[in-house]
Amino acid sequence: MADNDTDQEDRTLPPSEKRLADARADGRIARSRHLTSFLLLAGTLAGIAAYTPQAVSGLRELLANGLTLNANDARDTAELTARLESASAGGLLIAAPILGLLWVGSALVPLIQGGLIFTSKPFTPDFNRLNPATGIARIVSVDSLAELGKTVAVALLVGGAALASLYALRESAAGLATLPLVAALGASGQAIADSLWSVIGVFAVIAILDVTHERHRYMKSLRMTPEEAKREAKEQDGDPHVKARIRQAQREISRRRMMAAVPKADVVVTNPTHYAVALSYDDASAGAPRIVAMGRGPIALKIREIAAEAGVARLEAPPLARALYRHGELGAEIPAALFQAVAQVLAYVYQLRRHRRGEAPAPVVPAAIVVPPGLDSGPDPEPVA
Repeated sequence: MADNDTDQEDRTLPPSEKRLADARADGRIARSRHLTSFLLLAGTLAGIAAYTPQAVSGLRELLANGLTLNANDARDTAELTARLESASAGGLLIAAPILGLLWVGSALVPLIQGGLIFTSKPFTPDFNRLNPATGIARIVSVDSLAELGKTVAVALLVGGAALASLYALRESAAGLATLPLVAALGASGQAIADSLWSVIGVFAVIAILDVTHERHRYMKSLRMTPEEAKREAKEQDGDPHVKARIRQAQREISRRRMMAAVPKADVVVTNPTHYAVALSYDDASAGAPRIVAMGRGPIALKIREIAAEAGVARLEAPPLARALYRHGELGAEIPAALFQAVAQVLAYVYQLRRHRRGEAPAPVVPAAIVVPPGLDSGPDPEPVA
């Protein structure tokens, strides 16, 4: 008991959505027995009230047929047996709607509280329940004592309401004997219905309190310790160390793929050692040049090294290199604001290629590539790859 109390004291966090879903999958939901009783009783009484005219008419006809006898019928045993069987069948037919209402209500009321749940968990053998010590602990637990006290209180309240209703009818009950049979039946039914409505009123209050209590107890039983919450978060989100290794592997793959695209680039724009951005342009397409590789620091040095080995043209344009790195995206077209600046770079590259083929004189290296104000300043984004 002490260990359980200590464990409950440690459970300070509300249950997570996953814990609630797991509890529901196991068939554990907050159910109120008194709400079930209230809904069944109220629904049945409402059905009786709606069905009373037809029931009274049926009973009147049943009594008229059953009690109308002549001398020959009274002496005929077979006739009396047939009439008894007919009266029994008629009584069942009259009671059938009420019985059907009770059956449907008993099936639907649990669905109102928890919905449809299909689980085999309650049928799974639990050998801990065979342990006498565990059974005794359950019997003498605080929850069991509270449940016993609640049951006694409900019995006293409902019984008191029923006795109070019957006591109020003590004077009119004697007058029922002076009424005709059909009228006496109607008056008795009305008196019983009035008593039941009083009991239902008490049940309504009990059901509201019980639903609140059961909901609180259910949520309390599913509360979590900080350690459980951390463990569940780790299970859902994954181990941070494993995720870090996965991200590292993904970055390495992306870096290798990026470096493999550098030899196919048209030009590498640098600044002069901090940044490097490799651009590629397809004459056949109608799109703008694309960034196929970009990086700073050691990655920028690696891009320049691969570009030099592959014979890719390189142009030092610090403002443009910074602007492309800070505002461009790997694999995407260059920003529209940098079209004019990149066009100057590509024009120089194409002239350089013609010169290398001996088709034109050596081009003049652009003295300054101008970019729109503000694009080459500001904080750097997260390192690529």
